[in-house]
Amino acid sequence: MQNSLAVQVPRDLLDPLITDLPVIDPEGLVSIILIWSQGQITDIKPFKPSNNVSLPLAISPLLDPHTHIDKSYSSKIELSNYGMSQSLLVNTIEHSFRTRSILEKRINYSLNLAWCQGVRGIRTHVDTLSPAGRLTWEVLQDLRLQWIDRLALQLVALAPLPYWITDKGFDLASKVVRSGGLLGGILGPPYSKSLYAKDDVLKFLYLAQSLNCSVDLHIDESSAEPGTGVRLITSIMERCKFDISIACSHTSSMGLLSIKDCRELSNRMAAVNLQVISLPWTNFWLLGRQEQATPVMRPIAPIYQLQAAGVNICIGSDNMQDAWFPMGSFDIIKLMCFSIWVTHLTPWSRQGLSLFTTAPSRLMGLEWDGVFRIGAPADILIFDCQTWQSLFSEFPRRRMLRRGQWD
Repeated sequence: MQNSLAVQVPRDLLDPLITDLPVIDPEGLVSIILIWSQGQITDIKPFKPSNNVSLPLAISPLLDPHTHIDKSYSSKIELSNYGMSQSLLVNTIEHSFRTRSILEKRINYSLNLAWCQGVRGIRTHVDTLSPAGRLTWEVLQDLRLQWIDRLALQLVALAPLPYWITDKGFDLASKVVRSGGLLGGILGPPYSKSLYAKDDVLKFLYLAQSLNCSVDLHIDESSAEPGTGVRLITSIMERCKFDISIACSHTSSMGLLSIKDCRELSNRMAAVNLQVISLPWTNFWLLGRQEQATPVMRPIAPIYQLQAAGVNICIGSDNMQDAWFPMGSFDIIKLMCFSIWVTHLTPWSRQGLSLFTTAPSRLMGLEWDGVFRIGAPADILIFDCQTWQSLFSEFPRRRMLRRGQWD
């Protein structure tokens, strides 16, 4: 049995090979009829309006390529207001009180919240060397399997780069790879105290290459020494040509480079296939803080310049109501709205929309890129509004069609 639905969708989320479509409206939307059967799209036809019918706005389900879901909803707002050092202390204390029951309740709540708001995939980073690191990884693995038919959950094992090149680090990396995880670490200032940073990064990447494991690093989450970590990774990749996926999360301080230096580094990054995840929520909250002064310079990844160079870049939530960031609710639409203000990139343009749809899908290596085409999943996120302006002004009710079934 076939089912059908008339909606407005962004032209950039429609198969480019489909040509018999109505005229694109000023918001980049096209009126179509999606037809599906047995959970897959079987046809896409142009919608011919009659009597000025207004169709609902619809997009493909969204992705969150960088979170710390095990920490979500773990801290009160008054404990998340003092910058990096205080956040680190509160984070450490929270880890010492973890139990399986607490973790399962908190993570399940977060996954269900994301799922209900139209998220189809999440990548999360785990502090694997914390007091509860092993327990946290085990709980996340169990929940990943429980949720596998609803939501793709990717786990990144986060540890200091020097640890990975020890015997214990190699054993842990092997276990991570066997469980389908990724390797992660932190590369940031002060680089002057990290005399062996280059050697650590090189050995870490050789380890990941030997295990055929993708990498996702926290890089340059700072307003100091702009772009130093990304430049280091890029120069290593230019020499060694590692054949693994490498994501650079944050890349905040790169945005403080001069336009010329930023453009040159972006081109080099594109040439070695580095990918970037910008995290404006937490970066705007933590970075650039000054005592009794409102900061006017907030470091953020130079999204426009990176896109122009051909770097695959997307935007993620990062932290949610934990020691590092006091707000958030796994609502990617609200993150998209915030990102419009701070990046000047809009979802009615291909560059702005890709940050939350096709780009994170490519980064996460998912089977479906989020583009509606014949044979794609009948997964559709529909809003009770007709325009982008209404979506970001009113945050209307949403509905989800998943595998051809209404939630």
